[in-house]
Amino acid sequence: MGNLIIGLLQVTEYAENLRPAGMVSFIHKSLQEFLAAWYITYRCVPEGNLGGIEEHVLTLDDGETWENVFQFICGLSNDGAVKVLEHLTSVRISDPTLDLSQTIPDVENETDVPLCDVTDEQWRFSNLVYNFFQEVHCKAEFLRHCFDCTGGFVLVTKRLTKLLQKVKAKDVTQDTHSGVFFYVEQTFNLSVFDNNPREKADSMLDDLIEVLDCLNVPLRITKSSDVLTVGDFLRKFKVNIGCRPCISKSILCFCNGQVQFYITELNLFCDDHTRLFTETTDICVQSLSANLCSEHEQSCLKFLTSLQCYRLSDQTGKALGGVIRNCKHLNSIKVQGSGDSVCDLLDQVVNPSKCSLEIGVDILSGRCALTSAGAVKLARLLPRFNNIIYLYLNLSDCCTAAVDTLVPNITHKTLRRLELSGISLTPAAVAALGRSLPEMSSLQALKLTRVDGSIVQAEEMEALFDGFNKTLPLCNLTFSGFSVSSCLAPLTKSLRFFPYLRELDLDKLNMDERDLRGLLESLRFIPNLEILRLDCTPLSHAHCCTAEVNTAAGFTHKTLRRLELSGISLNPAVVAALGQSLPEMPSLQTLMLTRMDGSILQGEEMEALFRGFNKTLPLCNLTFSGFSVSGCLAPLTKSLRFFPNLSELYLDELNTDEHNLCHLLESLRFTPKLKILVVQGKPLSHAHCCTAEVNTAAGFTHKTLERLVLSGISLTPAVAATLGRSLPEMSSLQTLKLTGANGSIFQAMKWRRCLADLTKPCLCAILLSVVSAELVVLLHSPKASASFPI
Repeated sequence: MGNLIIGLLQVTEYAENLRPAGMVSFIHKSLQEFLAAWYITYRCVPEGNLGGIEEHVLTLDDGETWENVFQFICGLSNDGAVKVLEHLTSVRISDPTLDLSQTIPDVENETDVPLCDVTDEQWRFSNLVYNFFQEVHCKAEFLRHCFDCTGGFVLVTKRLTKLLQKVKAKDVTQDTHSGVFFYVEQTFNLSVFDNNPREKADSMLDDLIEVLDCLNVPLRITKSSDVLTVGDFLRKFKVNIGCRPCISKSILCFCNGQVQFYITELNLFCDDHTRLFTETTDICVQSLSANLCSEHEQSCLKFLTSLQCYRLSDQTGKALGGVIRNCKHLNSIKVQGSGDSVCDLLDQVVNPSKCSLEIGVDILSGRCALTSAGAVKLARLLPRFNNIIYLYLNLSDCCTAAVDTLVPNITHKTLRRLELSGISLTPAAVAALGRSLPEMSSLQALKLTRVDGSIVQAEEMEALFDGFNKTLPLCNLTFSGFSVSSCLAPLTKSLRFFPYLRELDLDKLNMDERDLRGLLESLRFIPNLEILRLDCTPLSHAHCCTAEVNTAAGFTHKTLRRLELSGISLNPAVVAALGQSLPEMPSLQTLMLTRMDGSILQGEEMEALFRGFNKTLPLCNLTFSGFSVSGCLAPLTKSLRFFPNLSELYLDELNTDEHNLCHLLESLRFTPKLKILVVQGKPLSHAHCCTAEVNTAAGFTHKTLERLVLSGISLTPAVAATLGRSLPEMSSLQTLKLTGANGSIFQAMKWRRCLADLTKPCLCAILLSVVSAELVVLLHSPKASASFPI
């Protein structure tokens, strides 16, 4: 087979059954498309058709396939461009999903048409029309054809802005039919993790202003003020204001020769932006939103459907209520980080039964903090709203009578998230929640928290959690800050009705070992648990010595990613449960076991807890704190070989000796990704380190280590030799803290031998403390030689 290139053609010769043959093809697809467009333009368009291409372009996907051919036709002939746009119009009419009219309200009749988000197909169709329009030479003459192709509903984008700038007449209203809308969508979904959120927001607002400047739409702020353009009005959102722009979505309407700018979604992040809608020129409290209008005094908030308020002051939030009292199409309200002013706002909603409500959604913005008066007023308003989705309330400043008034009115089956922070679980509040919670069929998150450890009696726990009798879609359950000694059983029994639970947080509870046993047994009902946090205050009377934990049926969770058990007593039953369960958690990334009273763990208990590991786990963070493990840390250090991804290791307040420390340092060779190592020990009087041998060659040279803290240790010769050889090779080390043990003695020569090579520029600070001698602080500069005052 051979190839011969002649001009624009490629002739391929090949043999088939010994018969010579030739195949001719174009080198580039674009040449084929251009010649096809040239043929259609000069042979078919004069005859009133597109040469049969109409039969092959029946859908949006077909149009995108033939896009280059259509673009060539539009660029070659004005008549061809008319035919292309006419055919694309027929494609739009035949496909209801491309119809934008369902997203635009009827301005003349004010029918309640929901403003839906523009679909991806509608954006694609709009861009296809713009691509064809930009190839036309006489753009001013074809602007009306372009608008007609989209049915008079035009998506305003930066691409359209550039096209309009090429049209000499900026007043495009002369090129549109009555009833034409421009759907201006400018959504500011900026994450707090964006590198430059303000810069990004400014750029997006500039694009919107540029579009509106091209359209030259007038807007009057007040009856007595001069007429501005919408672009000038939006510039007020940028001047001397440091937060994100607040207008999310809007439309422009051209109807019967009138032009109107409507805001359909409004996000208010600050008082400054909000005051542009609420300030008045006279003393009386009257919203200026009614005057944000054109010469015909149409409110720009007439078709407002969505309102979001973030951390507004009480005064501004109250004034905002006057703005929305005439917004009869409002169907969504989100309020975050507010106070009692949320009641003033909700009291002005025209159709609350048709409006969804979310209070305190964003965790960064905070909950809605109510006073007693605000709680009572909210209790009156909540029954008006049929569709409450999120309710995050801080009731710390509410009296018990106000709480008892509010809680019985939280009965909405539409609730997805309910958080009551600082709540006092009075008998009346408990009874009301006990009746309502089992009926909240949409509930995904429930958080009940109290900070003062208020006592909840056994009968109250029964009333609160014993009413569940059917499965709920609950994914997050937090019960924190209550004293529930010996009566946690109703809560743990209710877990069987939450099979979709992903996160369970029981914090600051007075829990005995019997409660812990019941909890571990109940975990078998939530097989997809990912996070378990248990922070309890153990009681003086322990029942765990007689408790048996059903480990076979209970605690083997393959989905668990984070396990935090704080303030627990690792008795034999719990140790056995954890020892059998932990190695079978293939998703475990964080393990935290802490005890505050230094409870003793014997060698056999440490063996039962850590010796079961026999395969690699993805563990990244390991914390083991507050236990007395004298002479028996070896099972833990040996388990490190199964945690190759470990990046943080915290061993805090442990009674350990030098022998354990040496073996710990030796085992670190199995954790090559370690970044943080913190060992804060309470050394024993008997030290075995003198006989220990540390495998320094294979062990402690961590180029990834950034923070090393060895506190309360005795720097024996073996440990000093290890540090002296290892520290200079830690190229990422930023912080080193060495704190000597009480009574430990270390000669100046040994300090120098240990730290003589510390000249790495990565080392920021070193703190050395020898309790028996004096405090030595060494600030190490990359340009200065090391000095060791002793």
